[in-house]
Amino acid sequence: PPILRSFDPSSSTLTLCCGFSSIAEAHALHAHWAQARPHVTPLLPALNFTPIASLAALAAADAPADTVDLLVVVVSAEPPVAFVGVDVGQEQRRLSLVVCDASEGGRSCPLTCFAPAEGALPAFAPGVLLAIAGARLDSYKGELQCSAYANRVTFDPDVPEARALRVWWASQPSPPALPSVASE
Repeated sequence: PPILRSFDPSSSTLTLCCGFSSIAEAHALHAHWAQARPHVTPLLPALNFTPIASLAALAAADAPADTVDLLVVVVSAEPPVAFVGVDVGQEQRRLSLVVCDASEGGRSCPLTCFAPAEGALPAFAPGVLLAIAGARLDSYKGELQCSAYANRVTFDPDVPEARALRVWWASQPSPPALPSVASE
């Protein structure tokens, strides 16, 4: 990790020591990230997106706590609701969304997004693209339950798949009539 070596307040210049054991190690790391896909960075790892159309089958397979990466568009969003989390015993916020993608001509599903009680929330507005890392899938009484934590969501991601999804979303009527996979 970078270590602050010095700071010059007159020029606002930071000098960092990156903690590499050698120049060769620093060059090897630079070469790795230079060859990585441009949308993959140390802060945004490569995601393997799962189409919404396949979520019901995954949840019904009774695999314990399946997680998937999703690339979706927000169709609708309800205002956040405060609640006390059973697992952690602390106040949190829950946002109920409906999200969609272009799989099988356009499919939607409900998504519950959990966030801390304090702090500003990003705008989960209709039409916003989201990349979600590790969304959890469950089935309750035959209905798909999809959830994620807000810190696992990237807004308007710069990934190749997002361009095609934006074009598809722009071609949809407003509001779009998309079948849900929640009760399949």
